[in-house]
Amino acid sequence: MSKQSEWTIKGGIIGGLFGVGVHLVLRTIFWCLYVFLRFWYITLPLIAYFYIAHKVSYWWNNEAERDAIYASFQADRVTLSGIRPIMTTSGIRFIEFDINNNTNARVFQVKATCTYEPEELRNEDFKINRIHTEYAFAEHIKPGESKRVRLPLEPNGYLWQAKSENLTNLRCEPHFDYEVSDLFRGDMKKWRLGSQMEVVLNHVLKPRYATGNRTYVEVEGRMTNNSTVTIGTINVLCDVTNNAGFTDGHGKHYRNLDLKPGQTMSLDGRVTEVTYKPVATLCRVNSVREKD
Repeated sequence: MSKQSEWTIKGGIIGGLFGVGVHLVLRTIFWCLYVFLRFWYITLPLIAYFYIAHKVSYWWNNEAERDAIYASFQADRVTLSGIRPIMTTSGIRFIEFDINNNTNARVFQVKATCTYEPEELRNEDFKINRIHTEYAFAEHIKPGESKRVRLPLEPNGYLWQAKSENLTNLRCEPHFDYEVSDLFRGDMKKWRLGSQMEVVLNHVLKPRYATGNRTYVEVEGRMTNNSTVTIGTINVLCDVTNNAGFTDGHGKHYRNLDLKPGQTMSLDGRVTEVTYKPVATLCRVNSVREKD
């Protein structure tokens, strides 16, 4: 058999198989269309059901994954140790302790609530006295970090009369906030836009001379967009505490931005002016929003 005849036979076989295949495919498609149109009252609800079930399942799984990330924060792993009351000439006015952050996020605005038994109540049935720090330790404490802190205590008659720093049955527990965005790490950053930003931010206090204690609160820093979307709005929040223990929140909003993926922008600027000299200040990026 010649080469030409051999290729002719092979071509005929291949062409025949291809034709049969195309015929079967087209016949199957038309049959499916016929069934779909003939029994639309059955097939259409089935397709809708499977589509909605898929969407619900996708939503449910994503929500569960995000909830698990939120639940990964263990508040009881922020502890206080080395607790020591500080005696002054007017009684105990301060409490000192180590803040130990063993969680997976930065904590800040740490306060302490303590209980002890005053000497004056040693023979009473209800002998527990509760004391609180006057204001919070505002700075961030990173995961795995410990800081030694001294905070003033709210006025307390028993403490003011104390003759010794050795308080009976002294116990303290922390109260604090934490950076939720720190929980979303690695591949999980996709669930929270703020977690995809690289932020360096510091506050600056500038007194207004010849105007008493009036002070400007300003920020200096930058933010890099490590996400895949363009950022349109950034909100910076500064918590400013006065010497009476009251904390006010002041915001600075960067709107109408066009911060594209990979770009960096400055976060400098004045946030507010307060009528007092702050005793504690913390400024942080509070929220980030995608451009509309």
